[in-house]
Amino acid sequence: MTSPQHNSWGMVAVLSIAAIVAYIDRLVLSVLFVPLSQDLALSDTQASLVQGASFAVIYAIAGVPLGIAADRWNRRLIVIAGVVIWCGATIACGFASSFAELAAARILVGVGEAALVPAATSMIGDGVRLERRGLALSIFVMGQVIGGALAVTAGGVLFDLAQGGSFNAALAALNLTGTPSWRVVLWLVGLLGAPLVLALLCLREPQRSERGLGDARGVRNVFAEFVARRDVLLPLYLTLACAAISDFSIGSWTPTLLVREFDWPATRIGVWFGGCLFASGVVAAVVSGWLTDRASKKGASEGALRWALLSAGIALVTASYAVAPDPHWLLAILLVQSTASSICSIICVITIQLRLPNELRGVGSAFTSLGNMLFGLGMGPTLVALATDRLYRDHAALDISIITVIAPAFAIATALLFVHLRARARARQ
Repeated sequence: MTSPQHNSWGMVAVLSIAAIVAYIDRLVLSVLFVPLSQDLALSDTQASLVQGASFAVIYAIAGVPLGIAADRWNRRLIVIAGVVIWCGATIACGFASSFAELAAARILVGVGEAALVPAATSMIGDGVRLERRGLALSIFVMGQVIGGALAVTAGGVLFDLAQGGSFNAALAALNLTGTPSWRVVLWLVGLLGAPLVLALLCLREPQRSERGLGDARGVRNVFAEFVARRDVLLPLYLTLACAAISDFSIGSWTPTLLVREFDWPATRIGVWFGGCLFASGVVAAVVSGWLTDRASKKGASEGALRWALLSAGIALVTASYAVAPDPHWLLAILLVQSTASSICSIICVITIQLRLPNELRGVGSAFTSLGNMLFGLGMGPTLVALATDRLYRDHAALDISIITVIAPAFAIATALLFVHLRARARARQ
């Protein structure tokens, strides 16, 4: 194994910042939908398509070919190209004058962001030595968590500043006086890509190491290699898909639950619920990185997966958070559930990377994103809505609907990990 480059942790820092910027640009629309929809005369369906499907579908589809590209070509340049595309497209969102224009720009955001995770995880795999790789990958994941929280916080702050006239002088100088505040916010967060590109240009492409396939350049060969490794990879991918169903369901419907059950205002929800997810994500990233690195030093990746199994069990038990009679108890239990869910997911993500040779790490990450988008975003929130509307036929049953979806998801995840660990133990005997 080659020695890590001296600037490997600087590379991890820059890539983590890229993850923060990506998630800000991805999710900032969530705090701009009301003024944006009013200005562009969007229906609720159109608004949801812009936020969800127009981004998620292309992100999932583009991820696999971009993952294959990351396993073959210069990954630093792939990330730079992705940043230019998604940040430029975010700025273009601020110029959109119709649903079609906004949807087209969001599609480009999805294409650009789909390049980041495969290339970045592959770079980290080559740039950081094995016994510290878990921590490095968890820091990168932490960037996504921070970005998700900042999208709501920074987006709201920038919108308030724009509404208060803080950018009027700059807009007047650019002959853009009277520009709606939501457009200004999209331009500003899109411009974050400029210093990010400069930082990426200062990085070196890590030398590829730990090659184990010889020649797997053909697409058919790539998929054949994954099929050959299905026994050690498929249970982890399915576990991640189940966890994503839970995570997206919680993220989409818990704010509504807090409004319906406890009449909480949006500001309080943003602070408490957003803070809960932020804290759980940061703690989970640090703990998961430490656990996987500890297992790697002992040469036993199954050791980390045992902690993932325990975490999945805790997430299953605490799926009942939604029926807590007090909002603060609800969020306290959710903090445990979300932390356990994230630990389970991050350990599985890192284990997949450690089990793959260099030539498959990029596309391996792309498959993770594909499952998260198709199952998590594509199924989770919709299943909760269907349970409320069709199964219980009562909007007041939202708390039970959430549990109806996330409890079976983590029951399956727990069973998958248990069976997988049992099979690995029998194989070693």
